[in-house]
Amino acid sequence: MTAENALLTWLEENRNRVGVSLKASQLRLLARAKTYSPAEIETKLPGPAKQFAAELASVLRPFSETTEAGDAAPEPQPSTPSTPAVPPPPAAAAFSERPAAAAEAAEEYSFGTYFPRTLATDLPEAEVLQAEGLLKLAWRDRSEHDVVRYRIVSSHAGPPYHPDRADPVAVTRTPTVVDQAPFLRAVRFYTVWAYEGRTLEEALESSPRQVARATAVAQVAVELKQTSHGAVIAKWTAPEGVEEVRLYRMLPHEAPYAGTDLQYRIQDSDTLLRGFVDREVEPGRTYVYRLVAVARDQHGNLLRSEPEELTIEVPAQLRAIDDLGARFRDLETGVRVVDLSWSTPGNGEVRLYMTDREPDARALDGEWEDRPELLTQMGLSPDAVQAYPFGPTESGLTEMRGVDWRPGSTRLYFTPTVSLNGMLRVGRSRSLVNSLPPTGAELTERVSRQVVRFEWPPGAASVSFTQGPVGGIPPNPAAGAAYEVSAAQYAEQGGFTFPQRLAPRGCQVYLWGVAHDAGQQFPSTVVRLQYPGLAVAHYRLALRRAAVWKPGSVTVTVWTEDEVLPPARFLLVHNPDRLPLFDHDSGPNGSSIPVRLAVEDGAAPQPMLETRAPIRRDDQPTAWVGEIGKRTGWFRLFASTPPNHPPLALLDPPASQLRLA
Repeated sequence: MTAENALLTWLEENRNRVGVSLKASQLRLLARAKTYSPAEIETKLPGPAKQFAAELASVLRPFSETTEAGDAAPEPQPSTPSTPAVPPPPAAAAFSERPAAAAEAAEEYSFGTYFPRTLATDLPEAEVLQAEGLLKLAWRDRSEHDVVRYRIVSSHAGPPYHPDRADPVAVTRTPTVVDQAPFLRAVRFYTVWAYEGRTLEEALESSPRQVARATAVAQVAVELKQTSHGAVIAKWTAPEGVEEVRLYRMLPHEAPYAGTDLQYRIQDSDTLLRGFVDREVEPGRTYVYRLVAVARDQHGNLLRSEPEELTIEVPAQLRAIDDLGARFRDLETGVRVVDLSWSTPGNGEVRLYMTDREPDARALDGEWEDRPELLTQMGLSPDAVQAYPFGPTESGLTEMRGVDWRPGSTRLYFTPTVSLNGMLRVGRSRSLVNSLPPTGAELTERVSRQVVRFEWPPGAASVSFTQGPVGGIPPNPAAGAAYEVSAAQYAEQGGFTFPQRLAPRGCQVYLWGVAHDAGQQFPSTVVRLQYPGLAVAHYRLALRRAAVWKPGSVTVTVWTEDEVLPPARFLLVHNPDRLPLFDHDSGPNGSSIPVRLAVEDGAAPQPMLETRAPIRRDDQPTAWVGEIGKRTGWFRLFASTPPNHPPLALLDPPASQLRLA
């Protein structure tokens, strides 16, 4: 086994303890560095991982003995013209698919004396890439010499102006390098010099040429990331000099194009120097977070690090539906359906059951395996699942509309379940009581009152009544009713009698059953009856005769109980033997009596009294006068109304006023 394999095996075995503080790429670099003492290893580890230096040293101890025995490759000799041996390059594959740069440690070369010169201010900027704690520099340069070595140095104080008075990074033959040294402060400055000549010795002794410079801001090294109760938690310690960490959140399909667009930035009111807690996430979804450290250079200019990216999957949570709502809706066809609504649980498959009985109360306790036989034991059989479509609404709720009520049922229970990954939770049931409408309803006219009879609806505690105009819109039972009768009252009275006469011109009579449950009323569909109306009028006959042998007269006076009496025709009928029963019941010796209006003295009598305009109720009733000659017996007034008008009930006075001896 190689040292690299040994370190990777240790990392795999201790992943739970190490977390994200140490990565495989860092261990590969450590193996190639051939560093074996705990103190040396600690200097090459990032801050959070320094605590593992002693353990890593024990893993590498067997390989240090091999090196001491002489198995290691001989070190290069920079004093000879030959090209020094190049150790394996750092793991630059994390940045690009191009081959890694050939780089040597700067201390392996002996450079000539550098005579300071003014640092160029127009140097091109090297490209800076960062990932997994590594930093890659790449710059453009074309040397005209046979041999060239690029010397890269860094400093946290400012741009290096002297290659010997800065931290050495590497010496390379190509214009690229990977720096694995941890940041000591937020901002690190780089300068690249090129040593050129015909030979290596000449190049190392030459006066170097300034090639490029770069400025990098330390990325945030995340020490902990996890999810808890539907929230994302990340923890880090920002390097010294970082003013803030900008946090961006996006979905995976947005990540390739989002960059660090402001629309994805969150929690911008906080500096986030220690981490963040994001509670605005949906369970079951995956999010990409980008962390950008912000610092300032020596001139106060604002600098940003390359984004550090985290991909975190928020575990789906199985939540029960506890706010199921159910309400009746009556279609224009008279069919009653149920509309159901609930808050969307976020994850899982929702199923709705309709049952005659409430499910077992123990079903609400905890999670259950989603097995049909187990649900059947709870009272939720597969055939009770409602297959109606459902979806979100503008209110934010999910709604299932138009569920047909089971015929003949007066009470049904609706129970929601949510299943996810083979587990299931049962929500609280919602019951509805459907009071069936009265059947066989009939309206009986009793002139002075109206009576409604019907078959009492099963499950109803009461039946409500109200009236409205002909052709009007049926009332909303929830708005209340004008009258109500209980089952006991109906049984005792044998029907329902309206306390007041219905509208004389006709109206619609509405009635519906009402059931009660848990303090709520559940009305049935509305039954409609047509009442044609009935006008009521009274009359009085004044029969006068001065003497038995002299002709007599009759005065007919008509008035109404209602505000308006419809146009009508009146016929005064005489029957000498008995009380006339209908308008032509005058007998062989009787006849109708022609009359005239009392106010039209001298007008010719007419065989029938006809009102061409409605008779209004007032203090001066309409009167007619007729001559009866020497007739004796019974006199009675009959009335009829034209079509398209309510019928007229003409009430007789006492019988003694209808007979003339």
